[in-house]
Amino acid sequence: MKKKQTVFGFADDREDDSCVCCGKYVPEGRQVCLDCEKKAMTRDKSETLLVGYDSSNGVDVSALSITRWSGGKMVHIKTLLGKEAEDMYDQLTSFGHGAKL
Repeated sequence: MKKKQTVFGFADDREDDSCVCCGKYVPEGRQVCLDCEKKAMTRDKSETLLVGYDSSNGVDVSALSITRWSGGKMVHIKTLLGKEAEDMYDQLTSFGHGAKL
């Protein structure tokens, strides 16, 4: 059976009777299967990533912490230290061509 590309990879070609997200069979008139519809309804609609940065200025180790704020909860994602923290801070605060905040 011929494969077609979907949003999440490749799925069996079922003409117009396939989910536009995963490619599973759907009854005529539907574009999304029930599984994908449920996933979309339970997915967070938005979230905020908070980034804190402490520059060492050569005195101590620089640190950059990333925290997710979603659904009224804060969850620590990752902390970067040293050069990795400084490089990430530079990436987040530059607008291309060396322009900085």
